[in-house]
Order: sequence, then C-alpha cells, then structure tokens
Amino acid sequence: MTFTDLLLSCELGLIFGFLSLGIYITLRLINFTDLTCTGSFTIGAATAAQMIFLGYNCWLATLASFLAGGAAGALTAFLHIHMRISDIFSGIITAYTGYSIGLHILKGAPNRSFMEVDNIFTQQPTLLILFLLVIFFAIIYVFFFSTRLGLAMQVAGYKPWLAQQFHVKTTRMITGGLTLSNALIGLSGGVMANYQEFFDITQGTGTLITGLSIALLGEKIFPLRSLLASYTGCFVGAIAYQTLISFAIQCTSLGLEPYDINIILAILMVLLIWKRKSC
Repeated sequence: MTFTDLLLSCELGLIFGFLSLGIYITLRLINFTDLTCTGSFTIGAATAAQMIFLGYNCWLATLASFLAGGAAGALTAFLHIHMRISDIFSGIITAYTGYSIGLHILKGAPNRSFMEVDNIFTQQPTLLILFLLVIFFAIIYVFFFSTRLGLAMQVAGYKPWLAQQFHVKTTRMITGGLTLSNALIGLSGGVMANYQEFFDITQGTGTLITGLSIALLGEKIFPLRSLLASYTGCFVGAIAYQTLISFAIQCTSLGLEPYDINIILAILMVLLIWKRKSC
C-alpha cells in the first residue's frame, strides 16, 4: 500500500466513523435494534448534495444533512412507539422509504454532481476539516451522555422498568436516541457527498454492514466502555476497517478482485461476531 492509499483510508475512515457512532448509540447505549441506517444515510447525503447543487452554503447543507438524518430516526421512533411496530420492522420501513425520499429531494434525478461548486473541503485540507469535526462531536458526545438527560436515555434503553420508577419518559428517551443516532448517520452521508462532490441514490447500500463491522472492530480495539473510549473506537475502528479493505483488494497474491469486496466484508463480519461469542 502507498502513502496515498493510507491517506485515503484515513479520510474515508473518519467519514464512516460518524456512521459507526450512530449505529453504536442505538446498539450499545439505548439498546435498540435499528435498521434505519440505509435510509438516513441516503436522505442525509441527498439533502447535502441537492442544497450544494442549488447554491446553498456548503456548511448549511451539511447541517441540513444532520437534521434530515435525525428526521428519519424520529420517523422510526414514531412507527415503533405510536404505531406499535417492532424495532426491526420500523427501521426497515424507514430505510425502505429512504430511497424514494432521496429521489424526491433530488427532484427525481438518480444522482447529482456539483464538482464546480465549493464544498466544505474546498478551502482547507480534507484531514484538517475531518479532524475538527471529529473533535467537535467528541466534546458534544461525551458531554451529552454524561448529563442527566444522556444517562436517562441509556437507562431507558437497558432498564426501562428502572427508568419508569424515576419517572423518566422512556418513549421520549428512545425517540431522542434514535433521532440523535440517525442524525449522525445522516451527517456521515452529507460529509461523504461533500467529499466525493457527487451523490448517487444507491450510495446508501451496504452502509448497515459497514457500520456494524466498524462498531464491532472498534470494540475490539478499545474494549473499555467509557464514553471517550467508545467514541475513539468508532473512528479508529473505521480507519482500521478501511485500511484492511484497501489492503485486501490490492493484495493480488491472494487472488482477490475489486468486486470481491462484499465477500471480504461478509468474512470480516463473521470473524468479528464469532470472536465476540467465543470470549
């Protein structure tokens, strides 16, 4: 692998770190099996791409991707809480509609290119912008989940009976957790759209497996359950994940081709889950 390949893996890893963090919040902090990821990533990326294409400020467009992803998570919470649909199916329904919502955002176009328009990486080095975003959200993440509201959200997910004894509205906590987690996933999509200067409606495909693999890999690297360790694990795991994928694809001695990436992802996922069960 060349230095350029490693740099690319770091950049993509930091972007997908937000995706992994969103999945980690639902998986570990609020104990909710959420499959909204594909939809919220697509909606977030489509929102940012369309706004930048129309001439809006790129940072405003990126913020809009955060809010759009959060709206997808809120829809999942509504289906689960008020329509009494199971957590898995409520996420699947939202993810399924994300494709059509993304096309509506793009006015029916399957893709959007904005290479001649400024984005968040135009004026400053890509890694610098990504590191600043990571540090900014690290402060918010650690601070929020250390507050009474953040702790109540975690208790509502793992011990709802205990939360009810302390008069904590578990439905509100679940809604807040799903909104926050999918907002981060939408942000990942928005940053990715800025990074590529292009968006295609199918880009959300496979994000669930990618995010889960990164989250599990991050837990292996940082097994401690502290907030800072879990946050760091998501991003370090994402960089390690992208580096492994890049190395495997370029390792011609193994006889692998670029179109073998799904097989590589599946094998990595199986190994991570198998190791967790064997511990």
